[in-house]
Amino acid sequence: RMVNIASYKFYFIGGVIIALTIVVGGDIPNFVFKVWVLALLFSLLTLIYYVNKLAYRFEIESTEIFAGQRVRIRYKLANLGSFIPANNITFSNTSDEKLRQSEFCEKIYIPANDYYEIKRDLHPKRRGFYKIGKVKVIAKDALGLFYVEKFFEQKDILTVYPNLIELKEFDIPPSDYFGEQTIASLISEDYTSIKRIRKYTQGDPLKKINQRLTAKLGEPYVNEYDSSSKPKLILLADAYTHSYDNDEYSIIEDTLVDTVASISHYALMNKIEVLYIDSTNKHPYFNARDMSSFMPLLKRLAGFEPEGSLPLEKFLLDEAISLSFNSSIVLLTPSLDLNKCRIITALKKRGFDIMPIVFEASDAQEELKRNLRKDNIMPVTIRPKYKKVDDDEN
Repeated sequence: RMVNIASYKFYFIGGVIIALTIVVGGDIPNFVFKVWVLALLFSLLTLIYYVNKLAYRFEIESTEIFAGQRVRIRYKLANLGSFIPANNITFSNTSDEKLRQSEFCEKIYIPANDYYEIKRDLHPKRRGFYKIGKVKVIAKDALGLFYVEKFFEQKDILTVYPNLIELKEFDIPPSDYFGEQTIASLISEDYTSIKRIRKYTQGDPLKKINQRLTAKLGEPYVNEYDSSSKPKLILLADAYTHSYDNDEYSIIEDTLVDTVASISHYALMNKIEVLYIDSTNKHPYFNARDMSSFMPLLKRLAGFEPEGSLPLEKFLLDEAISLSFNSSIVLLTPSLDLNKCRIITALKKRGFDIMPIVFEASDAQEELKRNLRKDNIMPVTIRPKYKKVDDDEN
C-alpha cells in the first residue's frame, strides 16, 4: 500500500516558506515553517493510522437465485479501534460487467469506532455467474494532502439459474427406442425390486417413503424401484456461435436455455431420465436420472455460452453415431436452415426421431417447417418475449 501525493499546492507553499526562511530569516518565517512541517507530518501519520484500522465485510442473502428474483447485498466499511474519524473516503465497488446495477461510488465519513453500510437490491434478469463483493477505497487525510488506495478482495459468486416455465404436458417424439410416450403418464415400476434408497426430493410419491429408514434417521428417505421400461429424453442444444448472430440482447439464447431447464424439470418430475448435450467445443454430456440430479443440471445451464465452433448440422451428424439406434431427440436451435433440415431429414430416414424446437418466427422458417412436416417431422416454434434490456439492469 503506497501513500500518494494528492495536492502539490501545499508543497509549493512549503517551498516558498523555506525560501523565505533562508533568505529573510527571523522568528515568523521559522514559525510558519515549523507549522507547515507539523501539518505535513500530522496529515501523513493520521492517514496511515486510520487506513490500517479500516475493516470491510460483504454480506449476501443468498448466493443462488433464479433469474428475475431479487437478492439483498450489503457492503460494510468499518473504522474500528480508532480514536480519529475516517473523514475523507471514496468508497466504490467493482461489479461484474454483466451486472452494472450493483455499481456505486460514494464519498463517505465514518466516525471513530463506527461503520458505514451500503445496501443494494439486485434483480438479475439473466442467468449466469456474477462476481460481486470486491471494493476499492481511496482514503485521504483531513487536509487532502495524501491519499491511499486500498482494495478489499472479499467476494462471492452469485449464481443465477434459468427461469423455469410450468409445463402441463410435453410429448416425447415417438420412437422404437421406448415407444410413443407422453410424459404426463408415469412409468411402470417393479415394486418387488428396490434399485436404491435415497433422500426424499420434491415430487417423490409418498407411497415410496421407506418408513423404517425414515424413522431411524429422522428424515424422509424413498425407495427407487427397477422399471420395466426406461424412457430417456435426449435434449440437444445448439451452441454454435454464429447461430446467435442476430440474437439482440441474447433473448433467444436465454429463452432456449429456459426451455431446456423447464422440459428437464418436467421430465424428471415424471420419472423420465434426461440426457443433455450441447454443441460447445467440449460438447459435454450430462445424464440426469432423477430430481436429485436437477440442480447440477441447472447449474450447468446457468453457465451456457454459445461458443461452439462446429455448425449444428455437422455436430448432430457426428453425435448420432454414438446415440442409441432409433433414439428420440429434442433439438433446440434458434432457427432452421437448409443444411439443418437436410441432416434432420437424413437422420429421420436412418431411424432417429427428432423434434426441432426453434425460436425464430418468419416466412422462411414456416416454409422450412412445412417441408419437414412432409417427412413426418413435427417442429415446434417458441416465440421469445422481446424487450429492450437497459444497461443498468444487465
